[in-house]
Amino acid sequence: MKDRETGKPVCHWRLARQCSRLTFMHWRASRQWHPNRFLLLILMTVMMLCPNILLADDAPAEKVPWVIQPNDRVLFVGDDMTQQMFYTRAVATGYLAMRPDDNLRFYNGGKDGSTVGDALKWIDDLLALTKPTVVTVCFGLNDVTADPDADKVVTRYTQDLQSLIQRIKASPGVRRVAVISPPPIQTGIGPEGRLLGVNLTMQRLAQACRDVAVGEGQVFIDLFEHMCKVYDAANTSGGEPLTYAGKLPTEAGAVVVASMVMWGLGVESAQIEPVGWSPVKPESMHKVRQVLAWRIEPVSLEQSQKSRAVYGSFRRFDELVFRAWRLAPRKPSGPTRAELMGDAEMVWTEITRLNLELYGRTGVVEASDR
Repeated sequence: MKDRETGKPVCHWRLARQCSRLTFMHWRASRQWHPNRFLLLILMTVMMLCPNILLADDAPAEKVPWVIQPNDRVLFVGDDMTQQMFYTRAVATGYLAMRPDDNLRFYNGGKDGSTVGDALKWIDDLLALTKPTVVTVCFGLNDVTADPDADKVVTRYTQDLQSLIQRIKASPGVRRVAVISPPPIQTGIGPEGRLLGVNLTMQRLAQACRDVAVGEGQVFIDLFEHMCKVYDAANTSGGEPLTYAGKLPTEAGAVVVASMVMWGLGVESAQIEPVGWSPVKPESMHKVRQVLAWRIEPVSLEQSQKSRAVYGSFRRFDELVFRAWRLAPRKPSGPTRAELMGDAEMVWTEITRLNLELYGRTGVVEASDR
């Protein structure tokens, strides 16, 4: 059985352990050992010891087309989570490592406090500034609380999202749009993964994302369902939270988000694993490795250092683009927007140089894989 969102084999050991315990409890209560219970216990024990065994109804997951192509300019549009720049840098780090000579660009267009309706007011300016060919869209963290009436929230969100996608599609040069569902609120996940409070509405927004993406013929990436499972596991284990105040992902949590985004854009484990993608510190990467979109092995210290070097190199570039987009138009003095974007291009040249030094001019994705 494969996970619905990731297409990878589901790890059954927790389910197996629980079923084995229940089987034993039933026997102890009745003092009678039914043959079917015995067979169930054997099956559950095998699943515990061999969690990667697939059940008979498994079929190969459908391969997602490779969305990002050479010379693409990728723009991440979103709210507070995108403005964090954590998951966007992690995605860019992975792509540059896999395809160091593809002449890619990655721009952050996140704006804190924004709803998808707000984005309609500033998206044209952002598109003109960055000239993207591929755009990802992720809103919902602010939309979900914009009105106490959940039905009104969902209706407005759906209408505005459709208008936004159509506006982006109409922009010269845009070839593809990927609609990413909003993540859940970690503190809104109760016992046994039950959705609480605004997460009930957030789930409806995620479905709206799917409907709009399909209706517009664009890519849909289901972040909501996967992160529900991740946050539920984190809550159950009692470990370190993967969010700040339950809402925005930590840097480690954003790595999980980035893995889902890359998976939704067509990146497979066979493509990301050879480059040793590990954009955060090893101890943080270790905490989330088992809940990434793919099953990839731990990396060496050298691979981790290379990945984090590229990840860290985006800070100056993101700062310059932020200033050009958000600050320069409001300041009569200081560098102009054109000057700041020129500086950003020079910084990107340095990022490319560093990336080529670390990863060479060979990629892991052949043309036939795209």
